[in-house]
Amino acid sequence: MSRIISRLSWAQGRRKKPAGPISPLFRASQQEFRNLREALTEYHLGVTLYARAFLTDEAAHHACGNTSGLLSNIQKQMRRQIIEEIFGEFREPLMELQRTLWDCDLEAARHQVTALYDQMFSEEEEKEHSCA
Repeated sequence: MSRIISRLSWAQGRRKKPAGPISPLFRASQQEFRNLREALTEYHLGVTLYARAFLTDEAAHHACGNTSGLLSNIQKQMRRQIIEEIFGEFREPLMELQRTLWDCDLEAARHQVTALYDQMFSEEEEKEHSCA
């Protein structure tokens, strides 16, 4: 199971009439919700990813007035951290798959692709918390 699935947070919100965009995961139209006369309980499931950086006055001073260049580099590093957090766990299996393909072992590659797919899209966490 992907690491990101373990970081999903579930929260129950307050009762209210839905307003704004509806999740694209649901096929109900916005019009169906406009006609509701009662409030519904809102639920949230999601992940928040962020990276933080702190810049000292001394570091800004050493940038010789080019803080925009320094901030651009910091932003690139922070983006890389988030990408690594999301996809980094799949680096090793992908490298193994690449080596297997270079060796032209298609049967082993097929098994590795299946294992990687299962690792990426496993719903083990969801099944453990299922109400059914």
